[in-house]
Amino acid sequence: MTLSGIFFLYFALPVFMAVYAVCRPHRRAAVIAAGGVAVCAWGSLWGALLLTLSAAAAYTGGILINNFKEKRGISKLILTVCCVINGIIFLLFSRSLYSPPDMIPMSEKFFRAVGASVYTLHSISYCADIFRGRYAAQIRFSEVFAFVGFMPCLNCGPILRYDEISETLDAPKIRSDLLADGILLYLYGLSEKIIIADRLAALQEEIRSMGAERVSAPTAWLGAAVFGAWFCFELSGFFHMARGFALMLGFELKKCYIPPLGSYELKSCLTGINPSLSEWLYDYIVLPLKGKAVPAALAAAVAGGLWYGTSRSFLVWSVMAAAVIALETLLKKPLGYLPKVLRVMLVISAAVICGGVLSGGSYEEGILWLGAMFGSNPTSTENTTWYFLRSYAPTLIPAVLLLTPLPEKFTSRFGQQFIPAARPAIILALLILCTSFMLSEPQMAEFMF
Repeated sequence: MTLSGIFFLYFALPVFMAVYAVCRPHRRAAVIAAGGVAVCAWGSLWGALLLTLSAAAAYTGGILINNFKEKRGISKLILTVCCVINGIIFLLFSRSLYSPPDMIPMSEKFFRAVGASVYTLHSISYCADIFRGRYAAQIRFSEVFAFVGFMPCLNCGPILRYDEISETLDAPKIRSDLLADGILLYLYGLSEKIIIADRLAALQEEIRSMGAERVSAPTAWLGAAVFGAWFCFELSGFFHMARGFALMLGFELKKCYIPPLGSYELKSCLTGINPSLSEWLYDYIVLPLKGKAVPAALAAAVAGGLWYGTSRSFLVWSVMAAAVIALETLLKKPLGYLPKVLRVMLVISAAVICGGVLSGGSYEEGILWLGAMFGSNPTSTENTTWYFLRSYAPTLIPAVLLLTPLPEKFTSRFGQQFIPAARPAIILALLILCTSFMLSEPQMAEFMF
């Protein structure tokens, strides 16, 4: 079950919100926990069992670490056990975040679990923060379970810290202002996913179907750029849906997406599209390895790549990105003398080149795609680049605009004046648009790696 499905929009969400609303506030954590189990169980019952195991490891580990806080050796051993349990779940059962359960072959469903890339990190951070003395262990299992398997975040994040929602989690309250803002934000994210990301996926699939060994260099660059744009809108859409859903439940999550176009460094570009993951990697991988800069950077890069997908393509992509970031750091001073426009263009080029290895689908096709981008198919005479640009202009033009900071700046300056009054009309328009897109054609299946 995904937040972008028509079943969730018209059945699961209304039913869940009705049950959530009639429950007493101090019981709502249990409802959120049950909702998380339902999301994971939708793919397979095995997924629900893994979520329960991860939550149980966090709850038991947190209490034991708290009880043995004076004995650092024992508490560190308990933390290690919790990390190992969740690490095994992550490596063996997480799936590409963009492959819904119904697109996974039946032979592989048993070994895939919805949300494993999210709730395992929640579980590890919960125990690690107790070990660091950031907060005491929670004795209510329902609250720990609700945090680890926080229903709005299971599809694609953002990744939370327990103390970000702990006060609200004790007795969440539905507020009319947050409910209205949440519905609008959820539908905005849904429109990003359905109207833009899925159309970009259709374009990328058309380009990919030409074959990496036959595609021309301009079309290969276009395919890599379209994949990068789809990647951003897929993340942005799910993040906004998650924040909107959380607002409906009474939780105000912090901003978790910054448009990438306009960044002067690849590091800020990549961290901006998923700040919660970048912060998690820094706090729980880089900091523990302080004093070991190179191993810490490589470990964080590999872990970040695995979070998006457990395939060789994502590992190569993450290492390539880490190498570019290291080069940026080394050349920081001379790069600072370049005009800002040129720096932005360099960042975009680097991001597209790194993303080229993902554009082919498989690892082998990705390597061929990178070669095609640099002219490895000189005999190719196809001239489809302008055809794709013209055919998909209604999608590409707003996509490029939304990838810049301009819409956000406009909203922050004028939104408070117009959005509250126009909110009902905007909500209705987005609902009609998203529904028509979902019903008029099959939703584009997310790429699998």
